[in-house]
Amino acid sequence: RWLKMEDVPRDELSEEPFISYSKSSRTFRMIDSHFRREDVSLNVVAELGSMDAIKEFVARELGITILASWLVRREIAEKRLQTKSLGERSLKREWGFFWLQERRMSLAEETFLQTCRDKVAENR
Repeated sequence: RWLKMEDVPRDELSEEPFISYSKSSRTFRMIDSHFRREDVSLNVVAELGSMDAIKEFVARELGITILASWLVRREIAEKRLQTKSLGERSLKREWGFFWLQERRMSLAEETFLQTCRDKVAENR
């Protein structure tokens, strides 16, 4: 029903079956908290521990979900899934990289950090 709409009406989100990542995950808590502030409760019908399983449930039209855009690039390109904007107040997630300042990072750690920075820059 949202196919021709650019943004998803927030008041309609609670009417849709929502496929969730584990409720104990930081991702779910962030999504749930975001919508509680908006006075929208999600109708969670399934809680899965795999992003691939979530994508498959949504592709089979068993519900909707919220995933990072980079997780669904291939499925979008293949037209198995489609994205909709949440409007102006979209979700943002911050990531951090922490290490002991007194300890020099190994080459593997420095490479990993640079790879993360490159990926973040790519996805902006």
